[in-house]
Amino acid sequence: MRGVLAAIVIAGSVAVPGWAHATPSEGISGVTWVDIEVPPNLLPFVPDGVHAVAREITIDPGGTTGWHYHDGPVLGIVRAGTLTHPGADCVPVIYDAGDVIDEPAGATTCMSAAMSGRCR
Repeated sequence: MRGVLAAIVIAGSVAVPGWAHATPSEGISGVTWVDIEVPPNLLPFVPDGVHAVAREITIDPGGTTGWHYHDGPVLGIVRAGTLTHPGADCVPVIYDAGDVIDEPAGATTCMSAAMSGRCR
């Protein structure tokens, strides 16, 4: 069984051609569900506009995202398996199926995630 991390990426008003800036990944694939641009001043509660992307990211057991960062914050849900992700203090955090992962934006918050072979 493959492990899955479904992620919603909100990249501010900057269009991002890729899903992250990264070192090489291994055993990872993705499907984009939604990619929208909300122009500035269209919605009163989003005066600067926003670029939002919803993707399903699949990481095979033993796969890794490589070290990377995102131009905007990332929210995700682990759908199956176990995801190992370093915390802000670089100590690995284990996310199981159903857990929510919240990654901050910016090059100063580089991260890497790996899927273990444990699947539920």
